[in-house]
Amino acid sequence: MMKRLLLACAAALAQPAPAAEPEPRKATIAAPEPAPLPLRARLTGGAIAQAVSDTLAEQPIAGRSEGIALGADAYRDFSRRMDEAKVPDCLRPDGLKHQPTYFLAGLFALPFIPIAKLRGKCN
Repeated sequence: MMKRLLLACAAALAQPAPAAEPEPRKATIAAPEPAPLPLRARLTGGAIAQAVSDTLAEQPIAGRSEGIALGADAYRDFSRRMDEAKVPDCLRPDGLKHQPTYFLAGLFALPFIPIAKLRGKCN
């Protein structure tokens, strides 16, 4: 009995396998596409650098073609001049910056506060 079983298995293995018929394709349901990442997750350093370089390549800067460049010194100078021109409050530490107190400072400069107020040197 065992011998017959072995011979049947050997004969089955010796025969070439029948060609498998291709199965008809079934309609597959496409997996839903994942939701796009939020903007914060998509903004990386590389993405920002790429966007900046693309924008600079598209739009030439007018100042560079003329050879004129604005520096931060002009802005700092303008800011400093505006701070100096501002009329200060009389009771602030810089209240007497436009009123000469000569060599007097601290409590000795108190008489100059009403004078500066009358002259319009402080508010």
